[in-house]
Amino acid sequence: EPTRVIRLDRQRGRSAAINAGLAAASHDAVLIMNDDIYAAPDMVMRLMNEFSAQKRPKLGLKSRIMWDPDVPLTMTMKWMEGVHKPPAPILLSKTFILEHGGYDENFTRSEDTELQLRLTQHGLEVLRLESAVGFQHNKFTIHTLVEREFMGGMSSVFLHAKFPQYMPQVEEIEI
Repeated sequence: EPTRVIRLDRQRGRSAAINAGLAAASHDAVLIMNDDIYAAPDMVMRLMNEFSAQKRPKLGLKSRIMWDPDVPLTMTMKWMEGVHKPPAPILLSKTFILEHGGYDENFTRSEDTELQLRLTQHGLEVLRLESAVGFQHNKFTIHTLVEREFMGGMSSVFLHAKFPQYMPQVEEIEI
């Protein structure tokens, strides 16, 4: 199928953009990924083959994310490898997402987490397909990491208000 460009009347955020894409999608299997990640040549095929083989509409398949080999690793990026993973592309059923309200456009951060928490209440199971690889193309410094974590912490307040039973797990850190 030819590629279509969908333009919103104004900037309404990532959630609104994804919802517009979902509404326009002609297939049920949809891949949601950030603009700073690019797929290895076979990533989409591997995700689609597994999704088709599973035949479970409540399945979400995530790819494995690695740093882009062309982006020099900073000390922060090396540290992030073991602790913080960038958001991975996820293949989901468009029907399943839309049956449960699509992306919540009130969330400007943590929108993927909000969707996954809501869909989990309706039976979503997320699996990581290690053979499907995507590459993170951003260079992270301590400054970008601190900003990202600060905004993530702010979003956690809204997530907790919407899902009071949800408490992110913090692993004990040895000092």
